[in-house]
Amino acid sequence: GAAAAGVVVKMPSVEEPMVLYQYQTCPFCNKVRAFLDLYGIPYRTVEVNPLSKAELKFSADYKKVPVAVF
Repeated sequence: GAAAAGVVVKMPSVEEPMVLYQYQTCPFCNKVRAFLDLYGIPYRTVEVNPLSKAELKFSADYKKVPVAVF
């Protein structure tokens, strides 16, 4: 299958890999990681606490994972 509808893929710079905020067991996060791995897109992951979601405090708009930051 294809990536989610409306997803725009922008290649991040090699110097600064994309940051993926995720839950390890989230099926949507797994799909995003599989896509990134398939296309060789460099990224690093940040595990989000499912109760406090403190790692997502930087964003007023996004409170659900996965969140990709370029």
